[in-house]
Amino acid sequence: MSTYLLINFAIILFPFLASFEPWFLHHIKNLKAALASILIVGIPFIAYDMFATAVGFWSFNPAHVGTFQILNLPIEEVLFFITAPYSCLFVYECIQLFFKDRSIRLTNASLFISGLLLALSLLAMPRSYTATILCLSAITILLVRFFRPSLLHSSNFYIFLLVSFFLFLVFNHILTSLPIVVYGPDFNLGIRILTIPIEDFFFNFSMLTLNLLVYLWAKEKFK
Repeated sequence: MSTYLLINFAIILFPFLASFEPWFLHHIKNLKAALASILIVGIPFIAYDMFATAVGFWSFNPAHVGTFQILNLPIEEVLFFITAPYSCLFVYECIQLFFKDRSIRLTNASLFISGLLLALSLLAMPRSYTATILCLSAITILLVRFFRPSLLHSSNFYIFLLVSFFLFLVFNHILTSLPIVVYGPDFNLGIRILTIPIEDFFFNFSMLTLNLLVYLWAKEKFK
């Protein structure tokens, strides 16, 4: 079993097993919404991943991945777009269960932040990974603002982001320190937190926020 596959198991094992505990059964009840979110968001992200791998944004260390691929991606990388969102949606449901949601007024700040990210993406244009992921982060914030602005007021949303970023820091540090994922130096700024390219934090924010956005929409549709 490859190292990357073991990481995928580690990411999803506790959330999947705990979902069947009486306290967390409501998460399993929302499994259709979670799967819809993973599918709707996962397809464009996997397509971007395939493109990024093809042009050299990153590559995968053959010592830590298996031989089976979907186009140019190791199967473990595709599974990551299932295990990570599922686990983080489970985290969100736990936060909703254990924390009282409070109102925070940050709607106007969201416009400023998205505008700033768009401007930075233009300045970073020679660094393709940096530019595209900053632009995606700006679009993500705008989508939340226009389709579910209440999320920007939710204290539990920011707790979700903090917990998800902590988990991301742990697992992505493993991915980048071994390394399992090897980054092309010409496509990013070369700024790292521990061993993680700073762009990955924006990638993580965009992917998980969009998953949550679609998940909440799907929960309402499947009621």
